[in-house]
Amino acid sequence: MEAPTPGNIVLTASLTLAYVLFAQVGFLASLTPYHNATLLWPPSGIALAAVLIIGRRALPGIALGALTTAFSQHLADPLPVVVAVALITCIASTLSAWVAGESLKRIGPSALENLSAKEILTGSIVMSLASLIAASGGVGSLSVTGLLPPDVFWSTLGIWWLRDFCGMLIFGPTIYILFRLVTAYRENARHGPLFVAGLVASTFGAASLVVFSLLWNAETMRILQSLEHHSSEAARKLAQVLSESQHELEAIRALLYAANSVEEDEFHRFISAHFWEQGVDSAAQGLGWAPRVTDARLWESEMRNTGQPPVRLYERDNSGRRAPVLQRDEYFPVQFIHPLDEVNQLAIGFDLGSEKLRRTALEKARDSGRVAMVAPIYLVQSQEEAPAMLIAVPIYRPDVLVDTVDSRRANLTGFASGVFFLGTLFDKAMAGNEDDVDLHFFDEAQPVGAKRYYTRLSPSRTANDATSPRPTLAGLLAVVHGIGRLEFAGHQWMVAATPGPGFIPQHRTLGPWIGLLLTLGFGIALSSVLSERISARKRIEEEQHKTLQALRNAQVANDSKTYFMAAAAHDIKQPLYALRMLVDTLGMSDKATTSVPIIQSLKRGIAQMSQHFDTLMDVGKFRDGNFSVTRSRFQLLDFAARIDIEIAPLCAKKGLAWNLDMDEVWAYTDEELLLRLFRNLLTNAVSYTDAGEVNCSAKVEGSIVKCTISDTGRGIDEHLQQAVFETFVRLEQSGIGTAGLGLGLGLSIVEKISQALELDLQMESTPGSGTRFSFHFPIAHKLGTQ
Repeated sequence: MEAPTPGNIVLTASLTLAYVLFAQVGFLASLTPYHNATLLWPPSGIALAAVLIIGRRALPGIALGALTTAFSQHLADPLPVVVAVALITCIASTLSAWVAGESLKRIGPSALENLSAKEILTGSIVMSLASLIAASGGVGSLSVTGLLPPDVFWSTLGIWWLRDFCGMLIFGPTIYILFRLVTAYRENARHGPLFVAGLVASTFGAASLVVFSLLWNAETMRILQSLEHHSSEAARKLAQVLSESQHELEAIRALLYAANSVEEDEFHRFISAHFWEQGVDSAAQGLGWAPRVTDARLWESEMRNTGQPPVRLYERDNSGRRAPVLQRDEYFPVQFIHPLDEVNQLAIGFDLGSEKLRRTALEKARDSGRVAMVAPIYLVQSQEEAPAMLIAVPIYRPDVLVDTVDSRRANLTGFASGVFFLGTLFDKAMAGNEDDVDLHFFDEAQPVGAKRYYTRLSPSRTANDATSPRPTLAGLLAVVHGIGRLEFAGHQWMVAATPGPGFIPQHRTLGPWIGLLLTLGFGIALSSVLSERISARKRIEEEQHKTLQALRNAQVANDSKTYFMAAAAHDIKQPLYALRMLVDTLGMSDKATTSVPIIQSLKRGIAQMSQHFDTLMDVGKFRDGNFSVTRSRFQLLDFAARIDIEIAPLCAKKGLAWNLDMDEVWAYTDEELLLRLFRNLLTNAVSYTDAGEVNCSAKVEGSIVKCTISDTGRGIDEHLQQAVFETFVRLEQSGIGTAGLGLGLGLSIVEKISQALELDLQMESTPGSGTRFSFHFPIAHKLGTQ
């Protein structure tokens, strides 16, 4: 297994980040509320392109990206479920990208322009099959963990397959082609900087949209959390109000249990004394008593005997008008109601069991012995179409055990009932709440297409909003909302909170727009910098190319010059040889006695000219490195003799002391190049020393010979000590007639020889005190051990 390197770590982190960020882009195109069911999934294309470009090294980044994305989408679910879904999705997504990438590598040509229709079709089929792997893993994990309803499995699987296939088909080839174009433009392309700048700008343009969507979604999540809080709080307060209302009915039931019969006046006094007069803020429109009646005519007769105005037992017909009751086995007419005002008076005699919905609820309460609630209803005593709620508590004979359904049916005496306007209930529950939120009341047992029972509009709504059509639950679930639930009377109810006109603006900020502008601005700035740097690099490369070409041209010219100088020096030296021979012949003539000084001057001039030409030939050779080093063993004493022959006469001529001290040792280096170095240094020493001495020593130190050449001459100023090794640099000298130094080439040749023989040449000089050169070379072995 390949060890992780900084480059691989950066690559994995970058690919993971790209996967997660572009996943947010995919979430913007959600089609259903079921977990990532989007139309387009860019991460699948990014994963495919990564496998095509970098192969196996892309797998860790793909896996981490898929794992992170899956975890982030299921944080609210139980941890075992989150782990299972994330791992299965991660494996399926990684395997899908690997299968698609490796398959496309085997069927596609090396050049994109050579793709045939057959290869394109085959590649599309491969991507569709690979997408099925990712879709099956993701949807399957949601299904087995219970996060996905069984009835939407196949539709969600189809959407997941479509999203992965579209992502591979669109983003995969696009990114791969862009990579190939970038690779082609990297070396040399006229439009390279413009292309890279455009690519970076477009990339950061997409990234700015991702940043915007992330910040926007974060604000949306805060809005949803706030709506969830409002709906839950409304459901809690509404449940509390309903519980208080149930307690009122329980008190009425206790009254009717305690007395065999209750007169109307007693009923009204009890309600007034225990509720209204005690300051209890009842939300009821009316609290009443509805006895069980089997003979309608008998009940009407008994009501007339109480001295009340004539009462008829009635119900509502299909058109909503009052009508005599139809013949039934039992009736539940409203007999008492409090407060008995002009409005509630109209409810006396209304059969609560005349409508199917109410009758079903009453029968359920009768058989269970528990409270029942019916909503929405429209009160017969009200001329308004305001929805209301009926709460009924069954009352049985007090002296009979009612522990079975049959016993409850046989001993039911009636119902303590209460009717409540839903608006009144909500107003009491939400008293003092001025939040800009609409609240909608639903029966959770109803289908999602059913309309809400009641809506409490936010304070910022206008009168026109109150007359708008009632929303359905399905319509509310399609917008930003929060859901709160409550259970009452054995029934599940739902309170949905939706934002009012000013709610969302209060929670929106400039953060997403600032993030978009900053990211886009950074991308534009970066593209500009990259474009400039690429252009500058290309300009530098062009200048380097020109410089190298100029150097090559200069080298050719220098080689030509060196060749010319060598050839010219060689040709010119031929006449000098002839002239030297003529001068020598003239010196041997008997008639040359009087001309000896002139002949000697001619000889010195010819020798100096010959030495200059030799130096000119050598300087080109040494400067260009066109000389060979031939190391061999030689006796240092013999070498010293060769030096002494040349230097001793020069020192004697100037009246200088000449000290030569060399050990008897075998040296190992190039003898001729070393002799040239000694000759140049010593002739320089003699040339620049007016009085005193010239010293030359070579002593054995371990495995090397340490050489020192010193004089008591003028010395060299510190600022000139480096310059003397340059070509054609001359210092003022006291002429001694030595050839070669007049051109300023001696020390430049010395430096080249020192470098070639690795002598480590060092120079120390003090103006007015002299100059000292030191260097070393290896020994072979001492005399007698050879």
